[in-house]
Amino acid sequence: MASASHDEAIDRQANHKLAITDDVSMSGSDSESDDGNEENWMDVDADDEDQEKVTYVSLVDGRKFDNVLEMIAYCKVKGLDFLGTRDRLGLDFMGCIKLVNFVRGKTKGNQPIPSAITVSDLESEDLMMPILSDDALIMALDDLPQPAVSKTGSSSGGLQQPTEYVELGRENDMLRERLEQIEQQFMLYRESVARTLDQRWGIAGDSDTSGPVASGNGSGRAKPIGSGLAKEGRGKQPEQDEPSLNDIMKKEIGEEEENETDYFDSYAGLDIHETMLKDKVRTEAYRDFIYNNKQLFAGKTVLDVGCGTGILSMFCAKAGAKRVIAVDNSDIVRAARANIAANGLEETVTVLRGKVEEVKLPVEKVDVIVSEWMGYCLTYEAMLPSVLWARDKYLVEGGLMVPSHATLRLAPVSRTKYVENSVHWWADVYGFDMAKMAESRRDHVVVTTMEKGDVAGDPVPFRLFDLHAVAVSELEFTSNFETRLERGIDCMEGWAVWFDIFFANTRSGSNSEVNAGDLPHKWAETGVDRVAFTTGPEGTPTHWEQGLCIAKGSMKEHEEGDNLIGTVEFKHRSGNRRHLDIEIKWESRAEGGMEQKWLLGS
Repeated sequence: MASASHDEAIDRQANHKLAITDDVSMSGSDSESDDGNEENWMDVDADDEDQEKVTYVSLVDGRKFDNVLEMIAYCKVKGLDFLGTRDRLGLDFMGCIKLVNFVRGKTKGNQPIPSAITVSDLESEDLMMPILSDDALIMALDDLPQPAVSKTGSSSGGLQQPTEYVELGRENDMLRERLEQIEQQFMLYRESVARTLDQRWGIAGDSDTSGPVASGNGSGRAKPIGSGLAKEGRGKQPEQDEPSLNDIMKKEIGEEEENETDYFDSYAGLDIHETMLKDKVRTEAYRDFIYNNKQLFAGKTVLDVGCGTGILSMFCAKAGAKRVIAVDNSDIVRAARANIAANGLEETVTVLRGKVEEVKLPVEKVDVIVSEWMGYCLTYEAMLPSVLWARDKYLVEGGLMVPSHATLRLAPVSRTKYVENSVHWWADVYGFDMAKMAESRRDHVVVTTMEKGDVAGDPVPFRLFDLHAVAVSELEFTSNFETRLERGIDCMEGWAVWFDIFFANTRSGSNSEVNAGDLPHKWAETGVDRVAFTTGPEGTPTHWEQGLCIAKGSMKEHEEGDNLIGTVEFKHRSGNRRHLDIEIKWESRAEGGMEQKWLLGS
């Protein structure tokens, strides 16, 4: 067996397309045999040889190869370094069988393959059972290139006795995993402490705490004050029947950990990224802005927050960026690395796994931050705080945020197809009244695509975010609005909420200005190399659609020209900061005062 490194062997095999001789089928051919057997061997024709051709199925998908090393090289490009994992863990033949079946099991079940497979992943003896019948790779394990240094023996567990190199590798893996766990726990603990103190001990000076609420930070929000606290506030212990701070902390930390895990796991699969990439309004807006403004990226360092498949990073690299740092805390980073390598951009784009607040960037500052952070109704998912944290930490003075501005809009709606088909329909189901079934749909924001004709009044902007200046504290707010009905309606079914996105290519001058009332298409047309889009009913449908807030009791007739005046509040859910509560209060001539809260997220 050759002692050259496996990387050299892979390159040699991949470049020259060398065929591998099936040593198993040839075993014993050099030994003495009787003449009859020798004649039978020599009589094998070409058709029989073709039937015995070995095919190696990729470990990461269903692609087939005639050459085992070509298959191994392909998997490495896709993010799975089979030989590197084998050598790092010190696996012998039995251990390699477990590794093959472990990876194939993940692939078969459409589960993400761990970025760093550990010894504990391969402990189960069930992994000795083949996932793939007649797996040619298992038959070829002994033919694979061996490590340059090999001085270990075998063990009954399928693993070689660890050398100093293997032992250090394992210890390093364990320490890295433990450090990541501790860092995550600390971040969650710190956030929970701040939130708990705000909610339960948010008392300023000697202000009166006898009422149910105390004023917030001027944005119209209110903070609840614990009923068991007197004027001295922090010095008084909680009442006996009130949960302790430690109990609250344990509960909230557990909830936050579960919520955060669910959030990042939701971006590990293929379907969600396919949906986003096929959204031409979204993807082409980023592409057009980056390619039409290459001078902003040429020779610059770019940070891509929440990189996903790496599409935005690759746009920036193609536009001439000197360096792109892509960060994501989902298993999708494995696909991003494979995509970047497949397009020859690995020298420019570096992909890091983790939260942007926790990973260590290889640079002190960046010139541009690009991110597709928008959720339903703009701030659902609460990814924007991470982008703003990165802005404050890494963006150079005068650096550019891409996109640069976002506007939230609101409009009254009437006679929408969704309400007709999914709410009113329940009133008569084969002659039976089942209207109670639809009541929950009036409590939650429904994400759906509405038509322009569903909108009954002037769409009004109620919040403008300048991404270069907005603070995280401003993402929760209460804003005033006033709209006028464009036509008479027999009932007002509720409100539609959507957002517009703007890409300004400078931070100063007339080309950078965005006003709350600007319409995206007109704004883009009147500037130089500017890009903007809307997610509203009047535009091309996007995967964000619109948020439909169905009113519970607003069923009276309204006349054309009637004014609707009110406030809208955006507030993130207590216990799950990625979910959103929307409360709208409004008055009209026909109905007087109305108010209702809708939940976006479970």
